[in-house]
Amino acid sequence: MNLRCFIVILGFILGFWKGFAFPECNAVLSIQAFEKLDSREKLNKIHPYLHQAFCNADRKEQYLKLYLDTFAVSEGAFQRLNELKYLLHNLELEDNALPFLDFFGVVLDEVGKRYPNVKNDLIFINLKFSYYNRRFGNAKACSYLYNYSGLANSDAPKTTDLFKYFIALSKCAESSDDYNASVYYLIQALEVTKNFDYPVNRLKSGHVFKFLSNLYYELEDYKNTEKYADSAINTFLPEFKLKNGLAVAFENKALALHQLTGDTKQALTYLDNAQEIYKKIENSARYHYVDRLKAEVLLIDDPDLATQYLFTYINFSYANKSRIHYAKGWLLAHRIIKENQLEHLELSPDIKVTSRQIIDTLTALLPNEKLKMQLEISSAIIEYYSLFKNTDSLIKYNELQNKLEAARNKLTTEQRQTNLNLYLTNHHKEQELASLNLLNQKQSYQNKLLSGLICLVVGSLIFYYFYKRKQRQIILARLQLKESEHEKLRTQQKLKEELILRKEQNEKLLKLAYDNEVKRKQLLQLQLKEKQNEVEAAQLEKQSNINLLNEVFIALKDDSVNNASHLIRKLRRNDVITRHNDSLKEIFKSISPVLMESLERINPDLTDQDILYCALIRQNYSTQQIADFLNISPKSVNQHKYRLKKKLELDRNISISSFLKDLSLKEIE
Repeated sequence: MNLRCFIVILGFILGFWKGFAFPECNAVLSIQAFEKLDSREKLNKIHPYLHQAFCNADRKEQYLKLYLDTFAVSEGAFQRLNELKYLLHNLELEDNALPFLDFFGVVLDEVGKRYPNVKNDLIFINLKFSYYNRRFGNAKACSYLYNYSGLANSDAPKTTDLFKYFIALSKCAESSDDYNASVYYLIQALEVTKNFDYPVNRLKSGHVFKFLSNLYYELEDYKNTEKYADSAINTFLPEFKLKNGLAVAFENKALALHQLTGDTKQALTYLDNAQEIYKKIENSARYHYVDRLKAEVLLIDDPDLATQYLFTYINFSYANKSRIHYAKGWLLAHRIIKENQLEHLELSPDIKVTSRQIIDTLTALLPNEKLKMQLEISSAIIEYYSLFKNTDSLIKYNELQNKLEAARNKLTTEQRQTNLNLYLTNHHKEQELASLNLLNQKQSYQNKLLSGLICLVVGSLIFYYFYKRKQRQIILARLQLKESEHEKLRTQQKLKEELILRKEQNEKLLKLAYDNEVKRKQLLQLQLKEKQNEVEAAQLEKQSNINLLNEVFIALKDDSVNNASHLIRKLRRNDVITRHNDSLKEIFKSISPVLMESLERINPDLTDQDILYCALIRQNYSTQQIADFLNISPKSVNQHKYRLKKKLELDRNISISSFLKDLSLKEIE
């Protein structure tokens, strides 16, 4: 089955399936229902009066007048123009939408006539430029835009409409190969973004870097292509992960990387990133456009896989009637065959595409393409026929290519041609005057020579004028770029100063925290001293009680034995001393809670008597003082110390006193 027939039939079926004319006239919204919508919801609807004016031919003028009247109310013009902008953005340029697109142009003309002041608003200028671009192509759109080029040097508010205006001027300059002017307008757009709030400023700046990357790729300056693609990616991320602009930046990064390093694998990774974004935002047209880019990257390394990607793109273009993509796909198919010296491209065992089929398809597309694409197609056709030495076809298409190149030169040098025509007119008049006064052939020859010299001088002056103008544009663009870099450096310096200030503040906070910690430890030392004083006071009180009891014992012994024995037994049963010892232990626990916990952790079986010994040793009591305190002999004290040392599992050369001091130091830390 012939591949071209298959693609055309498939495109026809899918085109028929898509539906009838846009918009549907049986789905007109009532004006009451429309007015209940908020301003954002209205952007996704067609105004009822506008809808009726298109669908109701008999009452078209009446509804159109009602629609235009809505521009006169407060904020009405701004709201209506925004609605038209969204409507044009969502309108698909297909055969079934062309009638409404023509009607759209009539509406814009009527708005301009009814409200002349609106014609100079940037939102209206951008809207009409977009309309001309979609309906009639770039040439007419740019011709309209150049009528308002003076706004580029005015003090217009730094809004998104001014940003879009500069972007449109840049694209027009690029289409006429005036790349210096294109860069200049992009720099102007970048300046406008500085007045936007975050994060809109990052979004719009990212788009400017993306356009610069596109521009340098057209100029085959792949280093700058990669540089601005990286700038776009870093500007879009992390806030705008699902934007067309980020995906396009990934595309440019992949193409530049492949041209600079030949790294096919890395280039495909970036293209996969772009397709992942298009898939998530459901942009199928751009998703399949990346298939063509993958085919370009794989053209030499893997022509079979490149072919599969390419025809996925071609089939999608035909199915969706994307005529602007037909020729690009078939030209790439021609390149795959030529670069790899293939006889045909194999899509499947049953479908093969030959060079002749590709050339025939390009030949059929040639008359309907734009000038630049016609030149590329004619070059491919000439290459093909030169291989087969088809003289007639070579002559035919060489003549065609010469005509196309002449047309392109005419478009790109329009101003120069205008000056030259003026000179030729003057020269023609001089020739007529000279012919009237012709004396002989020698004088005629001298006049011609003089005219040639004049032509040369005038041509040189014209060339010099345009050369100097381009040089000024280049210098201006460089100055703008340098200013942008200086602004970036100032921002970085400001960030550094803020970081230093924050660091100093943090150091002050740390010093304050350190001072507070020192004061806290000093307070703990004071509390410890107070508790030690309480212990010493308790010890003195106990000693005095013991002394008092001893004196009582002595005094009673002088009396009758029975009464003395009875009193002694009663005093011994008294728990005054025991309670005093318990009080001492509680005081010790409140002084050193962590030390007490450490002792219990070392040996949970320590008795109250053991803890009391530890408390007295911790207070630097000697063996004799402990004996006096507990009213026992020093030998008993040493024996208890020995048993306590075993319970604490201390080495022979480590004293209980030093062990408790170490634990106390850890407690303070």
